[in-house]
Amino acid sequence: TDGTRANVMAVRMAHWMALGWLVLRVQGVQMDPHRNNVEYVRAAASPTLPDDHPALVGHRRQGEHVPEQVHLGFGNGKDMVVSWVYDGKDKETFQTVHYGVKSGEYTAEKRAEHVVQYACEVDPCRGYLSGHIMHARLDDASLIQPGKEVFYRIGKSGDEEFSFVVPPRPGDQVPMTISVVGDMGQTNNSLATLRHMEADEADVAMIVGDLSYADGDQTRWDSWSRMIQPLASRIPWLTTEGNHEMEIGVGGSWYVAYQSRFWIPGKVEPQTSAPYNPPFNEWEVLVNPPDFGEDAGLYHTYTVGPVKFIMLGTYTAYDKSSSQYKWLAKVLGRIDRTLTPWVVVGMHAPFYNTNFAHQMEANAMKVFFGRSPVLLWCGHCLCWPCTCVRADTSSI
Repeated sequence: TDGTRANVMAVRMAHWMALGWLVLRVQGVQMDPHRNNVEYVRAAASPTLPDDHPALVGHRRQGEHVPEQVHLGFGNGKDMVVSWVYDGKDKETFQTVHYGVKSGEYTAEKRAEHVVQYACEVDPCRGYLSGHIMHARLDDASLIQPGKEVFYRIGKSGDEEFSFVVPPRPGDQVPMTISVVGDMGQTNNSLATLRHMEADEADVAMIVGDLSYADGDQTRWDSWSRMIQPLASRIPWLTTEGNHEMEIGVGGSWYVAYQSRFWIPGKVEPQTSAPYNPPFNEWEVLVNPPDFGEDAGLYHTYTVGPVKFIMLGTYTAYDKSSSQYKWLAKVLGRIDRTLTPWVVVGMHAPFYNTNFAHQMEANAMKVFFGRSPVLLWCGHCLCWPCTCVRADTSSI
């Protein structure tokens, strides 16, 4: 696009990592006198918040069963998806979303079309049974209109009202604000990141993997989902998986918690059927990822306003014979830059980085883009590297 058009349809990109609020500290960079480069020194990790921290408990009171872990997602372009968890016995009461354009006045309702529940029989979550994870697509065309504020409540007796502003329709040429976050976890830094995201009043939150850092402990998925609820119930989240979402063996497969809890845009139902091959361990997946098909929901695309979002899977095969590569070739070939001049890609691991523990993990993924100019956001390395991908697929 030319400069004038880019200014008119500018997309403000705000990128926070869980380590801090875009602060590059001089003391965080060290010069090695024996090497002609700059080496990033990671700041000390922030301790994980305790289970009883108010942000992780949310509004839940001892022994109380209420709809919780509420967050928004995208459906098929003409609807919005509300997801939540209910772990009580009165499931029918809290299986419907009531919504309207005036606070307290609900003119439409939508019952959860998909209800998911999973169990864990491996350590460290052996004996865990999730609550009922519910997903409802709000599709009343008279209410789900770009720019409208929609108020909603889960169940008629629900004690909390939420609201969101409907994002632009695919192809609408309007300015947008996007929050990009990676490696969030559940620390004081995570809370600071959420506060900054809230202050930015973004249209979309883009999460580039490593969401909860539950690492098998499924109760930490519940606590993380309570932590993000104040923001995620107001702004739709687009996500992709990181290595911490694998959780091999949980629910008899892998990625089960992530796939059960987040609605994948464009899919008919949540995907929980990724193939499971027990001999694989996490390191093998990093260096030789299996080929997950499109139906596994580990890579997907969605359009909001003038932006084409493409969320890629670092831990599913990406060579030229893979399902993901062939899928992406079709997606890129169908992009109409007059409708979506911005192509924003999210994936977990970057092509290059200066973290010795993660170098070259996703280097081969640069073959994806060739001469297609994109804006690429990654996480994984817990620092602030920048990579410029050139037209010949080399990087500087």
